Amino acid sequence: MSVSERGYSVLLSSLHRTSGSPLPPSTLQGLIVNYLARLSPTPTPLAAAIVGSPLFRPFSLAKLDALKTSFRHAVHAKLHVLKETPSSIFLPSPNIQLNGWLTAILRGLDGGHAITRLICCSGLLLGVQDILESLPSKRHDVQGSVQNEIILAFADVIDLFTSSDSWGKDLEDALTLSLITSAQALLLVSPEKFVALPLPQTLTLLVHTINRAFMSGTFLSSFGSSWEYHPEYKVHIKQGSTTFQEIDAVVSSHAMSDMGSLSRLCSRSISLFVDHRPKLALPHVQETFHCLESIARNVEQGWLSSNLAEATDDSIGLLLKTFFDLSIKHFLYSLQPLTHDP
Repeated sequence: MSVSERGYSVLLSSLHRTSGSPLPPSTLQGLIVNYLARLSPTPTPLAAAIVGSPLFRPFSLAKLDALKTSFRHAVHAKLHVLKETPSSIFLPSPNIQLNGWLTAILRGLDGGHAITRLICCSGLLLGVQDILESLPSKRHDVQGSVQNEIILAFADVIDLFTSSDSWGKDLEDALTLSLITSAQALLLVSPEKFVALPLPQTLTLLVHTINRAFMSGTFLSSFGSSWEYHPEYKVHIKQGSTTFQEIDAVVSSHAMSDMGSLSRLCSRSISLFVDHRPKLALPHVQETFHCLESIARNVEQGWLSSNLAEATDDSIGLLLKTFFDLSIKHFLYSLQPLTHDP
């Protein structure tokens, strides 16, 4: 068995394990990138093994980020392989080969779990976007098939969550992880493809996630019983108190760290929804603003019932600034088309 064959065997063995890979994450990621880019005659079986691997379940941000990064880097590695291959009149152009390779990977992803498939497609689309400048100026059509698949995968994710009868923490967390990990790639999808999504449900899930990230604006509601006098600060929140724990949970949450991408995706959903289906969109846009208004009202009530105007705690100021800058501003911007309707 050659070194290459042995490495591939180790990779497959790791992907099929249910108790975790014996390989360090960086090694596993490197093997995925290498064999996706170089496997001959086709990477389809490997893509199928990856998307179906128990290694990426249960979902976590680290696992999904590693998966997305692997597929993104695989695109770069494939372009490098194509550039290294001697040109020949008997070989298709690099662009045709790249298209064929992407199609083979997408074929392998078919049938995988909706969230895992979405993340793999997100990595591919980000990778393709990275290398566009390296392709001939009139050969940017390689994005088309990947954009189609990411929309199909995202539609399946939306159906997965909207059809669920029971919402628990695990399902809530899975929704948040799938949205924040794919948001950057979904923002690259062309408008004509994006509007094929079920936009009412898309908007509902995004607003739900943003509202949950801010705890519906109630993170200051227990402030009155959580502060104490401290000579160094005018207001000091007791460590371990309810307010301390809630603010810490909000500030350190995955959704808050990616609130920029989430709010931009929500903004884009509203904008395209209003542009393409204005009569259907307006009630949903109104619901979105009612939700934001409710968050703002709850924050205001918590603020007014406390002494926070004198506080020097950066965490609270960061939360309020994030809510305004990364949420409200984006939503207001998305409604600009409404102000120009005749």
